[in-house]
Amino acid sequence: MAEPYHHGDLRGALLRGALQILIEKGETALSLRAVARQVGVSHTAPYRHFRDKAGLLQAVADEGFAAFSEHLDAAQTAAGPDPLPRFRALGRAYIDFARAQPDRFRLMFGREVVAARHQSGDLGPAGAPFQRLLDTIGAAQHAGTVRAGPSPTLALAAWAGVHGCALLCLDGLLPPQVGPSDALIDQLLQLCYEGLAP
Repeated sequence: MAEPYHHGDLRGALLRGALQILIEKGETALSLRAVARQVGVSHTAPYRHFRDKAGLLQAVADEGFAAFSEHLDAAQTAAGPDPLPRFRALGRAYIDFARAQPDRFRLMFGREVVAARHQSGDLGPAGAPFQRLLDTIGAAQHAGTVRAGPSPTLALAAWAGVHGCALLCLDGLLPPQVGPSDALIDQLLQLCYEGLAP
């Protein structure tokens, strides 16, 4: 029988344990019982913080989006103030995160987590990356390097291209003669940007 947990940050430990299971065994292996075993607590302990598996998945996804937002922010900060480098940096950081943490990325954008967000009407941390893209598009419109028009529609078009590229990389669906090379990703981001030009 598991010993009582005395650390004081049970929720944090459970989330770290869940992320470790996700990375090592995949989402199908995630359950409250499995996380309790991973952390070394009783199988009822996770229920103090998560109502069910869906609540656990949502919390793991929220932490993923927080890390994702920090990653995107760092990339844009390093790119400087010019809209084109910032746009490229945003897209590149998005794809790099997906390639570096594929299981986490899939969970964050997975059907179960997304459906729960839409049902609750609260995007939480998941809304931050799209808002960042909206802000980037808006700044580029203001600078005259992106066409006039509703920025949410333009941002959605750019997001579809970048997210689609990320999934093609993760699923190994890029043709062998192309492959997920850095040069290809840069070309795709350039084409995305040119497609938004005035």
